[in-house]
Amino acid sequence: MNRPKLYVFDGFPVKGELGDNTRLEVREICEVCHRKDFIYHHLSYKFDEWDGEDVIKGVDFYLISEKLKKIFTEENIKGIGFQEIENEKSEFFKFSRNSYQKELPVFYK
Repeated sequence: MNRPKLYVFDGFPVKGELGDNTRLEVREICEVCHRKDFIYHHLSYKFDEWDGEDVIKGVDFYLISEKLKKIFTEENIKGIGFQEIENEKSEFFKFSRNSYQKELPVFYK
């Protein structure tokens, strides 16, 4: 398999927003600072575009593509769990010129 080169990341692109089908619960876990914890019972991400990125930033999470998950698994990388998410496309969704396939890959939180 042709493995992508990985570098130190300064930031990750945001390619959309929480999808319409997301079901989440918000709990306040600190009465003093009012910090909240988000529990995703079902995570859907609505893409505005996709340019072939294998790592995407969500609200308080990161998404990785099936391609990158496979590499992590083959390389026996520890300390990471994967939860498949539902892909949605916004009304104006488009594939950009650098996308390596013409359908959205499966993504994992």
